[in-house]
Amino acid sequence: MTVPSIAVYEFDITESSPEFVRHIPGGSPSYVKTLGSGSLSDYLYFDTKATKPGYSSYETKVLVFRVTTTGNTVFNMRFYSPDASALTPGSSYYQYGVSGVWGAFERFANSGSINMNEVPTSLPSSQNLFRQNSSTSITGILDTDVSQYLYLNLCLDDTFPGGRFGSGGSSSYGVWQHRVTYDYT
Repeated sequence: MTVPSIAVYEFDITESSPEFVRHIPGGSPSYVKTLGSGSLSDYLYFDTKATKPGYSSYETKVLVFRVTTTGNTVFNMRFYSPDASALTPGSSYYQYGVSGVWGAFERFANSGSINMNEVPTSLPSSQNLFRQNSSTSITGILDTDVSQYLYLNLCLDDTFPGGRFGSGGSSSYGVWQHRVTYDYT
């Protein structure tokens, strides 16, 4: 059995929907980049969107995961942040939402809307990321075989230090990593 190859694509929520070409890097004006290739430019960057009394919110990030090799079924996908020591509890919150609908969580930081959760810091006990149609498995490599959109939101209070965090960042501020685990056949 061959281990499946997985790609993670970032999209710009302010652009048009990438539906029908989510599986093609650069196939849509909303495509930003492929994450995780090891290059510093392939990391997830949160830019400030709004500053309010007491905290700053950052632009919503949108990701999809896809299998890039044929012959496998990927299932039991679980998203979490195993090391978020850079995000001090009480001075930050980090949320996620999943949806098969483009733009569903564009402004979720203040909405308190559907399926918003804190990003888990340990491996979830059950699947929390699904195929774009809410199915539990991904079996192919076409547009209908990508994950749901994974929307990420970050808010930091005024006491949070500035700087770069995570891989390539200052180790004095801690680490910030994301992970998706999955099973396959």
